[in-house]
Amino acid sequence: SPYPCRLSRRSCSCSRLSRTWAFIIAAVTSSAVVQVLAIVQAIAVGVIGLLLWGVLFWPETITAIYTWDDSTAYNHCFLVLPIVLYLIWERRDTIAHLRPRPEPLVAIAVLPAVVAWLVAERLGIMEGRQLMAIVALEAMLFAFLGRRFWSALAGPLLYLFFLVPF
Repeated sequence: SPYPCRLSRRSCSCSRLSRTWAFIIAAVTSSAVVQVLAIVQAIAVGVIGLLLWGVLFWPETITAIYTWDDSTAYNHCFLVLPIVLYLIWERRDTIAHLRPRPEPLVAIAVLPAVVAWLVAERLGIMEGRQLMAIVALEAMLFAFLGRRFWSALAGPLLYLFFLVPF
């Protein structure tokens, strides 16, 4: 008998089960689901990368926040992140059809920023360390999002350089 349970076609649930699995596999491999999974994966990797960036550049971040709070000349820096988020929200229609395509080789671009950060750290120049932290963040975002996605968000992402109080 062609049915694993050795029953007739009518009483065999195996054929219904195989049709169900075929439907599930077809649904999971549809382009919309694949695109959503790619976006979820990019978000997960991005969140992990941002957490790692936050841990690595914790002193620079805390010093920048203290500077924003203490100096009236840099109080506007608290508005930069909400403005960046708003600008990204405004481009949501543009990026809706784009798919993140990570480019791991771009992560090599972080190396000159790390060397410059190390020089600034050895010379005791906090602004240089903060600037290189933002450069590393930009390179990381470029590597995670890919060329087309990052280009669509280049304006808001480059606006992050205004976070550096110098």
